Amino acid sequence: MGKLKKVCLLLILLLACAVRLADLGTHFVHLDDAITIIDILRAKHPDYRQELLDIIDNPLNAAYHSRQKTLIKNIYENPQTRFIFDATFYLARFLIVPLTNSNAPLQFLITPFLINDQQNYNTLLFMGRLPSCVFSLLTILLLCFILKKNNHTALLLGVLIGALSLENIIFAKQSYSYAIGCLAAAGLLLLLQHSRQENFFRQHWLTSAGLTTLFVYAHYQLFFLLPAYYLVNFWLKRFSYPEAKKLIYSGLLNLAFGLPALCYILLVRPTAGAAIYNSGLHGEFLFTPDKNIFWFLLRNGFLVLTHTLSPVAADNFFYWIFGGLFTAGFVLGLRKCYKTPEGLFVVFSLLTYLGLVFTQKLTLTPTRNALVYLPLFIYVIAQSLPELKTKTLAYLLSAYTGIFLFFFPSFLRGRQTPLNEKELVKIIEHYQPYLIGEYDNVNAPLLKNIRQKYKYADRVNYLPNRPADFQTIAFLDTYAPLDEQKFQYCQDFWNEKKLSVPPWTNTYAQYEVVYEKISTSSIELEPNNWNSNGTNNLFFYVLKLKSASSFQEK
Repeated sequence: MGKLKKVCLLLILLLACAVRLADLGTHFVHLDDAITIIDILRAKHPDYRQELLDIIDNPLNAAYHSRQKTLIKNIYENPQTRFIFDATFYLARFLIVPLTNSNAPLQFLITPFLINDQQNYNTLLFMGRLPSCVFSLLTILLLCFILKKNNHTALLLGVLIGALSLENIIFAKQSYSYAIGCLAAAGLLLLLQHSRQENFFRQHWLTSAGLTTLFVYAHYQLFFLLPAYYLVNFWLKRFSYPEAKKLIYSGLLNLAFGLPALCYILLVRPTAGAAIYNSGLHGEFLFTPDKNIFWFLLRNGFLVLTHTLSPVAADNFFYWIFGGLFTAGFVLGLRKCYKTPEGLFVVFSLLTYLGLVFTQKLTLTPTRNALVYLPLFIYVIAQSLPELKTKTLAYLLSAYTGIFLFFFPSFLRGRQTPLNEKELVKIIEHYQPYLIGEYDNVNAPLLKNIRQKYKYADRVNYLPNRPADFQTIAFLDTYAPLDEQKFQYCQDFWNEKKLSVPPWTNTYAQYEVVYEKISTSSIELEPNNWNSNGTNNLFFYVLKLKSASSFQEK
């Protein structure tokens, strides 16, 4: 590679780093993003052991009958296994996220070392998201190695597409494990390329088993890529008995060590990945027998490919131009490489994906669930790119980057969190509400002063700070404004779980709003509006009983 092209590659990597770090601590918070950080903070708190015991001992608690809590309860109540509960209690901070969500555990062996109870809101966001940012950057680096045998045009454009993918950038700014899933997929593709070497499995079958197992524990969707990995390698090694034998050993070892994760997904969290939140506003991304298969695949396949790779949001005219180019490149690239090991790997992986779509285990949807396929999409598109003259390539790289940079600043501005920690804490300290309720989202426990003065009630939905006194209450949410229905939902939930004695009986009509701060936005977490998955709003209210309030502040 010439010196100029090496400089271009370095500039692309630096740009990838800059756009991911740009608002790492101020990018708005999605529900899963907040819960990931909050759960780790809870598990690190000295009171968490007693909190866990209260949950498994209280039949009235909704979590009491869950499979996870039943397992923990059985371990604790058996004198012969209680030592497991005590010995592993320290590990709760590393296990709480994968045990309470559908995230694989690998990333959360790191996050607990980066966050602590003394950090403020923006620092928590920055440090909690830092692993995702690093994993996203490592994905771009792996793309360099995956494409290094291609011509310079394919290498530079392929890496640039990955570096400026908005979907990849967004999930580099979230604390849960989609960026690491993309990295694992890139790692598996690179491992496949190396496995083409003669005697690879005779020499490295243990390494292959170890890495594939590691990828599974990085992101559970890698389970869906492993069949393609082993099928292609069996095809490659079909004439070499020693290689095939070691490949079988590697696969069996991979299965043995990956079995706990597979059993957990199938038995403990059987609905993980179910088509609930990402089937589209009208169910258009969920396959049903009455749908036209050709149109379903054509429309949704185009959107998935475009959404995963596009450097601009879906409301931008260039989005559709890039979508057409990506689709043409993917079709041409697949025609060129479908007989190669990498091409077969992509084909088998996508067939597995479609099989899960047609059985309604997954949706064919333009969301983060498709991010794991980004390295595969880029590899195929790169095969369609001919070698261009240096000047032509420079113009092409500059145009692509220029379009991205023109729209990216406004994209960032629209995604800044509207929550100002100092301002909210000042208001809360002034009114001293008994509890802070959150009916659709969770943000309050991320505020340092709130964590220190309020205690958790029912995980994160309520934060009371003294014996029951409902004269002044507060609500903080990022989804929807407070109304009588939301109020009643919160009150019913509170009383059903017996979170205070006496119960909370005051009606919505008995309160008046003495302070409110409302900031609304149509921005979704995903850079499109085809799935409703968390808008960048802020709804903060302080309510007082009318008999206890003589003024109203707006």
